[in-house]
This record gives sequence, C-alpha cells and structure tokens, in this order.
Amino acid sequence: MIRTDGAGNELWRRSYPALITCQRIEPTADSGFVVSGNNPIGGYFAKLDAQGNVEWQRQIAGSNGTSGLVQQTADGGYTGVVGGEIIRLNPNGSIRWRQTPLTNINALYSDWVRAADGGYVLTGSTGSIPPFIGSSLVLKTDSTGNVNYATLD
Repeated sequence: MIRTDGAGNELWRRSYPALITCQRIEPTADSGFVVSGNNPIGGYFAKLDAQGNVEWQRQIAGSNGTSGLVQQTADGGYTGVVGGEIIRLNPNGSIRWRQTPLTNINALYSDWVRAADGGYVLTGSTGSIPPFIGSSLVLKTDSTGNVNYATLD
C-alpha cells in the first residue's frame, strides 16, 4: 500500500502479508485508516494508524471470502461486510456480532448507507456463483443486522 500527498509524492509504503486483495480503504476519526479485503481464509479487516502501521487485524473465515464494505461507526467501532454477512467490530477489532441477513440466497452487497435509525440499507445482487448475475437486491437491517425488509427485482 502506498500513501501519497496531494501532489502525488510518496509519504509511506507498507506491505501487509495477510492481505491478498485490498477492496476498500476508509479514513478513520483518528486520521488513520480501516482496510477491507480478502485472503485465502476469507475476509480481512485491519485498522492502520496515520503512518500505515497495523493497530489490529481481523480475518473472518467463511462466506465467499470477499470483504469490500467497511466503515467506522459513531462509537469508534467498525461495520463490514464479508460475502453475505454483516460483521460489527469493536474499536479493538474484536467481533461484536455477525449476521447473515438473507440465508436462503447468495447475496453480494456492493454499497450501503447508514440509516437514520442506526441500521443499514444495502444494495447488491443475487446469484448462484460469482459474478452473481441475477436479481438486484435492496436490504434494510436494524442496528444489529436483523432484516427489516428485503426487495428483489
């Protein structure tokens, strides 16, 4: 991973052996970063400080091994998605809860927003195997990942 300044000058360069594919990097309130990606075990999340040093890392076995969505929450924790699972992490990276909102279909979530009630609205698609060509999906959960509603098109 390489961090640059606004002019494209390299500030630092780091390697993370446990991370095979980086899917997303999001800034955190402490000027660090939270990273999501995957490796042979499954999904991968890491919290980096402002210099790119690992503060913690969490590997999530299972699902389809693709971790793409991650964001910091108001309480300093993190919420991420691995395959069809929503995973809530404490500020230190330990798992607070894991939910598979739709157990009867293969879902791949591509984007999400935090809802006003503390839950999540996720969009994505369904299908039997990647590339998940099938129906479009909109899912609304409560703050602990339980389904409020799901719409397939």
